Amino acid sequence: MNTKSIVSGGVCILIGGFFSLSALTSLKIGTSTNMGPGYFPLSLAIILIGIGLYIAAQAIREESDGFRFGLGAIPWRGTLLICLSPIILGLTIRGMGLAPSIFLTAMVSAFASRAQTMKMAVSVSLVLTIFCVLIFGVILKLPIPVIGPWFSL
Repeated sequence: MNTKSIVSGGVCILIGGFFSLSALTSLKIGTSTNMGPGYFPLSLAIILIGIGLYIAAQAIREESDGFRFGLGAIPWRGTLLICLSPIILGLTIRGMGLAPSIFLTAMVSAFASRAQTMKMAVSVSLVLTIFCVLIFGVILKLPIPVIGPWFSL
């Protein structure tokens, strides 16, 4: 058995279980034709539990990686940058606006990988920024300025 994958599957199952229990106890679920506020979170939680079960089941069939108590080295750079990204988005979206804030957030999270190059990070950030502006600004018409007051003259 692959212990890392079993632990990963277990974490997915626990997180999915927590959110499904939370949705079931505190939100109205509704039906498929009349969805309540808990319908979507419950659906995502069930999908996450399914993914966790699949990962754990595959781990049981895999070759053993040798039982070790620890899970190996923790990639602190990636962990820090991925956790920091939504905080940056939350702190900058009102002042910078949607486009610069998404671009900055994507750039920060892009460098969570040590293999990332500047050219690829900028390319992915630009594509993601354009996509988000089209979806949230043009199609959904959310009341978030594309360019915020920090950049106004």
